[in-house]
Amino acid sequence: MGSTLGLRDASGMRRADLMVGRDGSALALGGMNLKTTLWLSTGRRNPLLEESDTPTLSISDSKGFETIIGSTDLVTPSTGETHKTSAASVVLFDKDKNVIWQAP
Repeated sequence: MGSTLGLRDASGMRRADLMVGRDGSALALGGMNLKTTLWLSTGRRNPLLEESDTPTLSISDSKGFETIIGSTDLVTPSTGETHKTSAASVVLFDKDKNVIWQAP
């Protein structure tokens, strides 16, 4: 288990979290809609949980579109097959979490 430091704005709304765990650290920044809009991790996707174990930068907007730079888990909808992208990848998702572009 690790520790989390949360930062709030003047109205008391939580806007940023710094998480530190045994296997890495992460920074989560929230937008006006109170959803995480930027996620940067040096180890696990969430150092406090048992999730993916490679560096990731995730940026999303209020409509649910997301860009992930770094390793992420992908699922092929037609087969249900899962695979992990490399740390050198960029994946763009639409609001329904479907891949709309990726490299490599």
